[in-house]
Amino acid sequence: MPTRHRLWTDAVLTRPASQALRNAVLFCLLAAGLVVVLCFRSTPAWAEPVRQEFKDWLAIIEESEEAYCRPQGFLYSNRKVPDFQVRVIRRGQASGCRITLFSAFQFVDLNREMRVRVDGNPGIRLDGIISREEVKTIQIYTVTEDAAVKRLLRRMRAGAWIRFDYTDLMGQQSSTAFSLMGVSAALDAVGCGKAGR
Repeated sequence: MPTRHRLWTDAVLTRPASQALRNAVLFCLLAAGLVVVLCFRSTPAWAEPVRQEFKDWLAIIEESEEAYCRPQGFLYSNRKVPDFQVRVIRRGQASGCRITLFSAFQFVDLNREMRVRVDGNPGIRLDGIISREEVKTIQIYTVTEDAAVKRLLRRMRAGAWIRFDYTDLMGQQSSTAFSLMGVSAALDAVGCGKAGR
């Protein structure tokens, strides 16, 4: 029969070992639960958009399936900074692509001729086929005619630069040019096919 001293020693020696085993099992269960939660949780609504650079162009794809591409800089402007940021936008998988100009500085006189040229060709007249929308302080000009958009996208794929010529509301003629290096890959990345979709 064990002595009282022996019973007390066994209790002291076995209690920490069983406690450590219990803690290890609990830790493993918590770790496994965390792995399951991290693997199967849904992507948060605030996920960052996918950004891809293609030479002088940047493609941005949102989680909402809206995508657009734009030049990362400008080649020429007769002002200190370009008046516009040009974007080719696709609103969803089934929608076609639109060419849109964003401006916080200049208001275009849509009653006068506005022309877009690729590599010095005669260009496409935009006045009459462009709509204007104002969101806060931003002017948004969108080419509304599908045939013109498709024709322009085809020219952009084959070109080296694109230039917009227009007259502002003060009557001053202006132009801004952008590089087209990388535009074909950027258009493909955002889902604007060779026919302009």
